[in-house]
Amino acid sequence: MKLSKTSKILSLILIIGIIVIIFAVFLKSKLPAQEIHQETHQEIQKTIEVIGIIKVVGQGPLETGLVIKPSDGPGYSIVGKKVNELWELQGKKIRAIGIEGGPTLVCTRSLEIISYEILNY
Repeated sequence: MKLSKTSKILSLILIIGIIVIIFAVFLKSKLPAQEIHQETHQEIQKTIEVIGIIKVVGQGPLETGLVIKPSDGPGYSIVGKKVNELWELQGKKIRAIGIEGGPTLVCTRSLEIISYEILNY
């Protein structure tokens, strides 16, 4: 049984289509692994210790934030889960352990505080 030229072309197009779909599925399955690697990399970041005074800074309701200001340099914008409880500590000196991050609206660097201790100086 001989296939016509049109049948051969359609069969070839079908085979190429199947190969393209398999390749696309293969690539799609690789993307989540890269995302997991990036999340793991973020979890491995080093923690730092900062001793400073908790202050509110900013120039308006949308640009106001909480900052820990060490005595020897620029402050860190406080980000993360502990922000709400730290609002009550304005003016207090604390020792904070956290992960340093990038800029926010109020500071050129940020600190996601993992734990802190109120210092009585």
